[in-house]
Amino acid sequence: MSIRQAIQNLKCEMDKLAINAETGLGKELFLFASTLTPIGNVDLLVTNEKQQILLSWRNDPHSGNGWHIPGGCIRFKEKMEERIQKTAQEEFGTPVQTIGEPIQVFEIFSDEYREGVIDQCERAHFITLVYHCRFLKEFQLEQGNRKPGEPGYLQWFDTLPDDLLTVQSCYRARWSEICKKLWRND
Repeated sequence: MSIRQAIQNLKCEMDKLAINAETGLGKELFLFASTLTPIGNVDLLVTNEKQQILLSWRNDPHSGNGWHIPGGCIRFKEKMEERIQKTAQEEFGTPVQTIGEPIQVFEIFSDEYREGVIDQCERAHFITLVYHCRFLKEFQLEQGNRKPGEPGYLQWFDTLPDDLLTVQSCYRARWSEICKKLWRND
């Protein structure tokens, strides 16, 4: 079978399953697509009046175990602001205000072996636009049933913790530069 025929078959299967790139590819197809091209991503660097940053606990085979700056993959034909607000709703349960243009752009590679990931090329290359965000109203951390060390647990930090995800180590390397951009508007 030729590549052209395989692509045509894939398109037919996507139609049968009502898979639309604008609403999401589904896990299996997204993981495959992530082996072919870098993934565009937005990260939300949410700060408060105490000059703290809000991080979320993550635990999955692709990224590992630790604190991370919440973010989301941009869908086909989705504006970055739409993805920012959808990510804020998913991660925090409330919208955010985006403060200006991206304050940083990172090209992130997952080059280390990731146990539990069959295809090491999955989710291994991201182009991340980092946005400074604030909550539109007074925000109270709502953990629900989540406990410390469980995925989605939120916590304010004065600086980056030692157990920041390795995949986000680029933040540590540029942290003083990022802080200057974060706090220049205060």
